[in-house]
Amino acid sequence: MRGTPLRGAIYGLLAAAIWGGMYVVSDVVLKVIPPFTLLTIRLILGAVVLLVIRWRTA
Repeated sequence: MRGTPLRGAIYGLLAAAIWGGMYVVSDVVLKVIPPFTLLTIRLILGAVVLLVIRWRTA
């Protein structure tokens, strides 16, 4: 068994903290960066992360 329940709980708390913190971050960032530009950056970063994950598991 690779993972442990503790590791899963830590990842869950980390995901919740990132999710909750994005509201504060987006409020500040949207005052500096236009919404479409921010959306484009997020999509590109997400695509790169998914491609790296797919490349490592293939």
